[in-house]
Amino acid sequence: MPRRVIAGRRVGELEAEVLQRLWAISAAVSGKELRTHFADRPLAYTSLMTALSRLVDKGLVERIPEGRTIRFRAAGDPDKVERPGDGPVARLSPGPASRARAPGRGHRRSRAPAGDVADSIRTDGDTAFPEFTLAGADGMSITKTSLAGTKSLIWFTRSTCPDSEGMQGVAGLDDELSGKAFTIVVVLVDLHEPAPWLDDWRDGFGCPDWKVAPEEPAGLWAKLGEPGLESKFLLDEQSTVIDTTTRLVDADYLATLREYLA
Repeated sequence: MPRRVIAGRRVGELEAEVLQRLWAISAAVSGKELRTHFADRPLAYTSLMTALSRLVDKGLVERIPEGRTIRFRAAGDPDKVERPGDGPVARLSPGPASRARAPGRGHRRSRAPAGDVADSIRTDGDTAFPEFTLAGADGMSITKTSLAGTKSLIWFTRSTCPDSEGMQGVAGLDDELSGKAFTIVVVLVDLHEPAPWLDDWRDGFGCPDWKVAPEEPAGLWAKLGEPGLESKFLLDEQSTVIDTTTRLVDADYLATLREYLA
């Protein structure tokens, strides 16, 4: 896939196209509003949100919570956008907001190599998950008891730089299994109270039926010993841990989930 350099940062072809559309709009827009500007080509909403998340992480796009909506806008105006070798590197003139280092900006995604300590760990099936109560984005409480009777995936991440590719992969598996094989609960460890934009965040990175909740102070993540970002705990119908991992989602992990959920 052709890659470009913008403001000294390498971006993919879709990311460059998203930036071009944001520059053309010259306003802050939601993901759904931005998608309407791609009427000339089919573009999955999850693919758009993944590109936006990467651009936010690279400091090229600003993420603006506004009521129950998250809006995005380019962090500055372009002089040029050119592929390396074709001419001068494009430059941005960042606005004041883009100069502040956002939480998670500069985070570098790295996939754990197969076979190291970050691989999935199958448990002996008698490791009980701790009791907990989370305040869901929909205002409903999420508890260990409410998850009983179905397999569940508890996923700890940040709102600012989640494993967006991994979430897209798990969302695809969820769709493949008709959305009935397991319940997905995403716990955002950088938030400590419900936020009005959580519904949009969930729909952008996951699926509408996923449960998303902030981590309360001294809450579930703390009870588990703060196991690390992107930690995932797969629970059986009795809320017993049957698999846990700290690695980013890849094909091997999706195969593991498929095996357990089949």
